[in-house]
Amino acid sequence: MNKVPVIRKEKIVSYLTPSLLWGTILGVVSFLIALIDVYAVDALWTGLGVCLSVTVLYTAVGLFYEEYYKRRQIIKRLNSDRYSFLREQQFSIHSELIFIGTYKDYLIWVTPKYEDEGVKFGDKLDVITAFYYIDSEHREKKEEQLTGRGFPGRLFFYCAQVCCMPTDLDNPNFQEDLDRLVDILKQENLAPISYEAWEKLYLPSFPKGEPISDR
Repeated sequence: MNKVPVIRKEKIVSYLTPSLLWGTILGVVSFLIALIDVYAVDALWTGLGVCLSVTVLYTAVGLFYEEYYKRRQIIKRLNSDRYSFLREQQFSIHSELIFIGTYKDYLIWVTPKYEDEGVKFGDKLDVITAFYYIDSEHREKKEEQLTGRGFPGRLFFYCAQVCCMPTDLDNPNFQEDLDRLVDILKQENLAPISYEAWEKLYLPSFPKGEPISDR
């Protein structure tokens, strides 16, 4: 089983910051309202109490739901039989809850669908992303020509990567899908590339607003 932390310590600040903001706002409002009936010192204590309560409660609820309950359910699914082939190929689960590995020399990311017992956690499909090297001079034209439907599914070529949405969304055959995807890349003379090299060569031209997951 892949070992991935349920609670990401580096994310605590991202929950604490908005908590402090709302805690401060509500604390000030409570302080001003309390000033109507009590002395300034008592009103100050009221405001501080509200600020701390909101900050602690907001942070605790956010961490529990997003960083414990939600991620725990997702991690459980990623270790299910659905993704057994990826684990057999030594793909690892990244902290962002995607599979990352190398298959026949190509860097592959698999973004799983996060759904368990009717509770939706994100995308409704598994997206396979492969990175490749291509001559920048002819990149856009060739990628436009390659993009379209086919086996193993709908393919989107852009910025030296191809995203594949398998035809069988409910039960994808990752071995078959990856074999066919790699075959297409080899047939089109699109060579393997490391993420570091891809980042240096192609990331500056990546469309703004498009999500790029951390490695």
